[in-house]
Amino acid sequence: MSGAFTAQTIFITLTGAAQEGTGMYVGAVPEEIEDLYDETVSAASAANDKSEAWLASPCSTDASGEDCITLAFGLETAMDDVGKKFAAWAPYL
Repeated sequence: MSGAFTAQTIFITLTGAAQEGTGMYVGAVPEEIEDLYDETVSAASAANDKSEAWLASPCSTDASGEDCITLAFGLETAMDDVGKKFAAWAPYL
């Protein structure tokens, strides 16, 4: 499921951008947007957790099981939450 890999990529990118020593580091998070950044990372972390659960399950190769619906819905909901956090960044772009 490409959504799982998207969730992982978002989480890695967001956390790497504010972590010195990573190839993605762009600097410290300005105080003005620190809360929004933290909320966005939290949403991305939740989506990453859901993606790991999906990828660790048999659903990643055979999505016919009832548990797969629950896992897919959880990932979809988490990605929607990430999207809402991204939308909150509009005033800063």
